[in-house]
Amino acid sequence: MAIAVQAKPLDLTSEMRTFIGRHTDKRFDWDAFPGSRGFPELERAQMRYIGAGGSPKADDPSTLKPGQFT
Repeated sequence: MAIAVQAKPLDLTSEMRTFIGRHTDKRFDWDAFPGSRGFPELERAQMRYIGAGGSPKADDPSTLKPGQFT
């Protein structure tokens, strides 16, 4: 007896949007490295596209997941 399994239809537009990071949607994060607070000579900003980029903010929802690279 064969059981037919209907796959969820592929929504290519939604799938592709998860892999797109636009410069116009990004903002500089001037608090990327909380350990540098209070030291003006260490001030720096980070604009993340893929993963945390050395910052402890690994859960940033506006970045692409790093997968097999970082």
